[in-house]
Amino acid sequence: PSLVRQAQEEIIRLFGRERLSEPCGGGGEDFNYFAKAKPGLQNAYFGIGVGAEPGLHNRDMHFSPEYLDGGVALMSAMVRRQLG
Repeated sequence: PSLVRQAQEEIIRLFGRERLSEPCGGGGEDFNYFAKAKPGLQNAYFGIGVGAEPGLHNRDMHFSPEYLDGGVALMSAMVRRQLG
């Protein structure tokens, strides 16, 4: 399956279906440059919902470090899945 599908499956497995939100698009991120530099490279963009205040890309943005555990768990699961 695609990396997006794999990430969705891992989110459900790790955190439950209720924590999976609908795809919202990648916004203005630069992931397309990875594929240009290395054709055939698969990549996926996902957010982990850190409750950032006052919001992303604001110099005064803050979030609670407790949210990092979920992001690390998801990224670790994705790496293990890719490596078999």
